[in-house]
Amino acid sequence: MVTTGLGAGLDDLTLNTIWAALEDTSTLVFLHPHYGLPSSMYGLYVTGHGHVLPLALSFPTETRTAIGRIF
Repeated sequence: MVTTGLGAGLDDLTLNTIWAALEDTSTLVFLHPHYGLPSSMYGLYVTGHGHVLPLALSFPTETRTAIGRIF
């Protein structure tokens, strides 16, 4: 499951049936960051460094934020 859910976050009410089915079957869910922050957030340093900064900084933050919205 990507951290954006169906585009409105993991707390989107349309996901309730999915969460219920996953809970009923005790299915483990792997959350994967989807987009992270826009590259403009990293300034000039992102050039030449590939996707190192987005992976190191925004993906963990995006995942924590997505999980936090569920509770």
